[in-house]
Amino acid sequence: MPAKNTQGRRKRRGYRIATPAEFGQPLKPAWIRADQAPDYFGVSRSTLYVWLDSGRIVTKAVKVKPASQRTIRLINFESLSKFVDELPATEAAAIEPNKAAA
Repeated sequence: MPAKNTQGRRKRRGYRIATPAEFGQPLKPAWIRADQAPDYFGVSRSTLYVWLDSGRIVTKAVKVKPASQRTIRLINFESLSKFVDELPATEAAAIEPNKAAA
């Protein structure tokens, strides 16, 4: 019986598969929910929905269950990041006060 891997890392044919954190850069998700946007961009949900109404940010409605009517709005991380980067300096300073002071 093979030895149990106690380090929590998967092994395959004698080499170890590196975890994404070992590459030194944080992972960026492809899609986020509206309640996760403040964690990444420091913007309130109400401001986020105003931005979403502009139509420049890619979103997708995903059903929670196939037969359900309830959906979750997913926001494309790259398009939101690009939108925030293109904001005028006055709006960007209001969102990221730490970066404006530096």
